[in-house]
Amino acid sequence: MCTLEKHGDIFVLTLTGSSNVDEHRLGPSAIDSILSAIAQAKAEATPGSALITTSHGKFFSNGFDLAWAQAAGSRTGARERLHYMFKSFRPLVAAMMDLPMPTVAAVNGHAAAAGFILALSHDYVVMRRDKGVLYMSEVDIGLTLPDYCAALFREKVGSATARRDALLRAKKIKGEEALRMGLVEAAYDSEEQVAEASMRLGKQLAGRKWAAKAEATPGSALITTSHGKFFSNGLDLAWAQAAGSRAGARERLLYMVESFRPVVAAMMDLPMPTVAAVNGHAAAAGFTLALSHDYVIMRRDKGVLYMSEVGSATARRDVLLRAKKIKGEEALRMGLVEAAYDSEEQVAEASMRLAKQMAGRKWAGEVYAEIRKSLYPDLCGVLGLDIRAVVSNSKL
Repeated sequence: MCTLEKHGDIFVLTLTGSSNVDEHRLGPSAIDSILSAIAQAKAEATPGSALITTSHGKFFSNGFDLAWAQAAGSRTGARERLHYMFKSFRPLVAAMMDLPMPTVAAVNGHAAAAGFILALSHDYVVMRRDKGVLYMSEVDIGLTLPDYCAALFREKVGSATARRDALLRAKKIKGEEALRMGLVEAAYDSEEQVAEASMRLGKQLAGRKWAAKAEATPGSALITTSHGKFFSNGLDLAWAQAAGSRAGARERLLYMVESFRPVVAAMMDLPMPTVAAVNGHAAAAGFTLALSHDYVIMRRDKGVLYMSEVGSATARRDVLLRAKKIKGEEALRMGLVEAAYDSEEQVAEASMRLAKQMAGRKWAGEVYAEIRKSLYPDLCGVLGLDIRAVVSNSKL
C-alpha cells in the first residue's frame, strides 16, 4: 500500500507497510494503490511539480507478491495470478512514464525484480550506498521477463554489459557499483541522506517550472528550424567513436538509434500540424527528423538531403540505396519536400505562413494526431504507437 503527500510543489509517494521489514510486495492491492496515487498526482500537477517515490523500512520493494500467487492452491492457479500481476503492473509503469513532471525514486533498501523495474520507471534513481540492493531475480527463480520490463531495461540502461549482469547474472548490485553501471544518479550513506538528496533533486527539477500539461490548443502548430549551415547532420558519431573501442562505439551507436525512436514517435504523436524548415544540410538521422514532420520546406540553393546509411519507389531507392545528395529542386520533384526557396529568410517566411494557414483551421489536436497516424500504420507499428478512434465534440 502507499500514501501520497504534497510538500510545496513536491509529491511524495511512500510505500508503506505494517512493520520495518515489510517487503512492499506488488500484489493487486498495492498496484491499485500506487496507480491511484499516480493518478492523483497527475490530476493535481502544475508547472513546478515533481514526484519522489520512497518507502519505509528495509525494502523499497521486493517485487511481485509471490505468496499471493502460490496461495491459489495449484500450479495453474499460481501461474494465472502471476500473469495477472504481470498484466496489472504494465499500466503502473506506463502511468509513471506518462507523468507530466520529473520523477525520482529514493531507494532506501532492496529493490528486487518488479521493485527494481518500479525504480527504473522513474527519471532518476537515488539509492543508499550501504544497504540498498538492486536485484533482478527472474533467472534465479525461473521466470521470464514481461516484454515491457525488457523494453524498459533496453531504453533505460545504456550499457549492454550492465544489462547482461543485471538480467543474465542476477547480480545483486549495491550503491557504488550501481553508480558505476549507470543505473542510479547517486548513492548515499544513510536513509536521511537519500531523503535529503532526493528532495533537493526534486526541488531543483521542480524549480524549472516546466509545463505540467500539454500546451497544444486548437490552432497550434510546430515549426522546427536551425541556426547555421546544418539542419542536423545526423547522430553524434564522434561521441560513439570516443568510446575508445569498436565494441564501445557500436554500443553507443545502438543507444543513439534506440533513443532516437521516441523522438520520431513523439513527433508523429503531436496534436498539431508540424513543419520542418530545412535551412541547410539534413543528413541521416537529421533527414529522418525532417521527414517525421507533416511538411518539409527547404532552401533551393544550400539545403541538402542525404541518407548516408546506404512518395515513389524510385525516390526511396535513390535516397537509401544510392545515398544520393538531394538539393531543393530535385527534392521537390521527388516529392520529398513541400516547397523550395532561395534564402533562409524565404524558408522561414514560407514555414510560418504554412503553419499559420494550418493553425487557422483550429483542428482538434487529438483528432489531427490520430488521422496522421492512420496514414502511416506500418511506421506507427514499429514505433509502438496505437491508432485510436477519437470523436471531438468541438464542431458537433
